[in-house]
Amino acid sequence: MSLEHDPARDDGATASERPFLTLEELADRWRVSGRTLERWRAAGEGPPWVRLKGKVIYPATGVHAYERARMTDPDG
Repeated sequence: MSLEHDPARDDGATASERPFLTLEELADRWRVSGRTLERWRAAGEGPPWVRLKGKVIYPATGVHAYERARMTDPDG
């Protein structure tokens, strides 16, 4: 077990409370495959992401902004 700080995980916080989501957490949240998120990154689509030490993580604020920007209002 590594003692290095993992910015995607904050002890005791749920995925929605952490400042970053892992690829797996975001894939689960949106019910898409990790491969889909990888394709979106390669195409310059999807939410903002950061690569730290070879690992891709998604800032929660960017994920929330991406979701809000695509939200539709059924009332028009």
